[in-house]
Amino acid sequence: MNPDPYFFIVIFAAVALAFPVMPLGLAWLWRRFFQPPKPGAEKNATYECG
Repeated sequence: MNPDPYFFIVIFAAVALAFPVMPLGLAWLWRRFFQPPKPGAEKNATYECG
């Protein structure tokens, strides 16, 4: 039994899984680091003018 064909199948499967997962992970990291803080009660209060 020659493991060479199975090696390429495993590499192909790893790339096929990493291709969609990597952008999702990067988007999650981007959101974690660059998302503005959650607004508090004062920020959500109704602004009354006049």
